Amino acid sequence: MPPKGSKKAAPKKAEAAAAAAPAEADKPAASPKAAKRTKAESGADAKDTTKKADTPVRRQSTGGATVTEEMAYAGTTAFERCTKDGDFDAKSMLRIVSWNVAGLRGFLSRGGDLSKFCATEKPDILCLQETKLSDPADGPKIGAIDGYSHVDSISTAKKGYAGTRTYVRDGLVKVTPVHAFGFNLDKPDDHDDEGRVVTTALPDLGDLTIVNTYVPNSGMTLERLDFRENDFDPMMRRFLKSIPWKDSVVWTGDLNVAERDYDRFWGGNFKQMQKCPGFTPEERASFRTTLKECNMVDAFRHKYPTAAKAGTYTFFSARFNQRAKGNGWRLDYFVVSAALAARVVDCFPLTSYADSDHQPLVLWLKRK
Repeated sequence: MPPKGSKKAAPKKAEAAAAAAPAEADKPAASPKAAKRTKAESGADAKDTTKKADTPVRRQSTGGATVTEEMAYAGTTAFERCTKDGDFDAKSMLRIVSWNVAGLRGFLSRGGDLSKFCATEKPDILCLQETKLSDPADGPKIGAIDGYSHVDSISTAKKGYAGTRTYVRDGLVKVTPVHAFGFNLDKPDDHDDEGRVVTTALPDLGDLTIVNTYVPNSGMTLERLDFRENDFDPMMRRFLKSIPWKDSVVWTGDLNVAERDYDRFWGGNFKQMQKCPGFTPEERASFRTTLKECNMVDAFRHKYPTAAKAGTYTFFSARFNQRAKGNGWRLDYFVVSAALAARVVDCFPLTSYADSDHQPLVLWLKRK
């Protein structure tokens, strides 16, 4: 800690806080499709009064309030898992894992081994984000896992950017899973040209529907905040509400938001922290709007409402060696339909994996 009288301490902390914020490499310029969406969608909304709730989230103000570190962490508790690994029962539970791999090729070149990971952790479903594949032909060859099938959603806006992938364990279901891409279950959708959403419906499991999502990072200068708040997030809400099996939805992935004051490490002062992507008032308010309008629950906070700091973070910036310092963010989520909340057995990060700047997040869910 710097001495209290130091005038330079706060700016240095603020710089470190910004540098340690989540970033998305090589962001594309807004595509023509993205630029046209607002007009097209507002026209559709004018004809459909059921979509009025999806108007852009109003920008929030701190109202001049000062939040201190003591205030942010007041009432929080140390994280302690409510289960042990041996408590998992494969006959009565599902194990679902979400992991931002920060580029699948890079992940594998850094020593990441998905086959070994699956042999150890035994996920029934594995959702990856930021796969950064360039060509659909690469999908079957890169990162294939024996005993699992997978589907990719690949960015067409820019090669080697964003992207999502979902694996399903062979034998998990008898009826072939149904996959959809983007924001439409019934037909091809061109609103998601960055490969950020892939949905998997599992009829054998009570129509359980897994929505694997890589939410756009707003950028270090918040250059994509408007797109995220007024374009992507409203489309995400409309899509989640359009799924017929509303009581069986699991929305997961790198959602790029630290919803609570204690969902990220304390860096500098609160005013500066709110300028970091993933922690702006607009992003946090928009995420809360999604939870409310879609009647969904943050599974981790459902089990651990006051847990903070060590054991709760899912992202550590490689800059300034933040993992070693324990300075992380909780950016990855399992968000479930409110009706599924009672079936959540546990939700927790796997802290022993360092092949990405994100850690895997696990959901144990009771079978129907």
